Amino acid sequence: VIDRAEVESLPWWPAVRAVIAERTSSIDEVNASLNEGLDVCFAHGDLNCTNVLRDGNDVWLLDWEQSDHNAPVLTDQVCVAVDKLWLANSEDMTGNLQKFRDTFPYENNPKLRIQVITALAYLSAAGFPPALAMIDVMYPNA
Repeated sequence: VIDRAEVESLPWWPAVRAVIAERTSSIDEVNASLNEGLDVCFAHGDLNCTNVLRDGNDVWLLDWEQSDHNAPVLTDQVCVAVDKLWLANSEDMTGNLQKFRDTFPYENNPKLRIQVITALAYLSAAGFPPALAMIDVMYPNA
């Protein structure tokens, strides 16, 4: 867990802040939660189906340029989930949001909700369209 000052000094934070600033209610949630710190970890940062290869029993993770030692804690899990939903049906983001909520039941868990939102924003800022689409359906009045 890193504190607000440390979060705000991370190189990726301005891009994440720009993504969530366009969604007024999300920036309010994130700002309030930063007073308690942000859970971070080492993450691949772009863990989608195009960056995973299987060769027999070996699995290879490719394209580590988005990796970071201080990424939001659920970055890779959220990336895999959103990528899978997007590939299955990119036209039904409302249905995908429900399936996403089944995977990450964050509605009554404020800490998990912030972890999910910051992971989605991080992925969106890195240029992962399915993550931005998920944020847009989470905050439809932005």
